[in-house]
Amino acid sequence: LGMKVLEQNFIGETIVNFNLASGIYIAKIISDNKEVTKKLIVD
Repeated sequence: LGMKVLEQNFIGETIVNFNLASGIYIAKIISDNKEVTKKLIVD
């Protein structure tokens, strides 16, 4: 519980396949000095 499972840097617009196991994740996205945190459900 509470482990960082991925940290990735991207440049520009990118489509990514993370291949995460089923579960509930918290995604923190930082862009242009703005930060958004969202719940991500992988089925």
